[in-house]
Amino acid sequence: AVQVDGACKEVFLNGSETEGSESAITHIRYNSYSRSLGVSIWFPEYPLEIVVTNPTLKPIHGWLGRFDGSSCTQMYQRTRLDAHTTFVRGTQRRRARVTSIILPTLKPSNSSVAQVIGDRIAGTSFGHTTLMALNPTTANVMGTVNISVVPNDLREDGKTRVVGLQVFVVTSLSLPDNTPLSPFYNGTDPEEVVFRSHLSR
Repeated sequence: AVQVDGACKEVFLNGSETEGSESAITHIRYNSYSRSLGVSIWFPEYPLEIVVTNPTLKPIHGWLGRFDGSSCTQMYQRTRLDAHTTFVRGTQRRRARVTSIILPTLKPSNSSVAQVIGDRIAGTSFGHTTLMALNPTTANVMGTVNISVVPNDLREDGKTRVVGLQVFVVTSLSLPDNTPLSPFYNGTDPEEVVFRSHLSR
């Protein structure tokens, strides 16, 4: 449902929505003044499309390191995670990347096998786990992806090794002042509310 914050400065969604709307009417009253505001709501389709570059991870031969401050231990491969969904508002549909929104909501079914580090999934021991994106409000599963961590081949040429390292140093980064804040903003609908809060609340 559309909500107004305590300071009456922002309109937000509380995560209980079940569909989008081209114009959800919000009534605003202050003393003798009143106004109705139409708010566009984009609703994400479930399940989310969550994919990883490599769903099967292996130990890296000869590489020992510290993981989360632990003692020296075997290091495993990492894989990049990406997530997309289609947002719906009435008859309109728009596809968008939602990786940065769901990363904080990801929980592994078996945290001893893999963990989320930034936008990567790191193996920690042999086994299988399912990464679940959980709605912070309802705890419902919004999407899943499976990860396996398996041993290397016994053959010497079948072992996973580090063969090179590339380092890129970024000294400055800037964006134009007119960069839109929303992937759906097209400069003609300033009252449009993208259903980002449904995933982040």
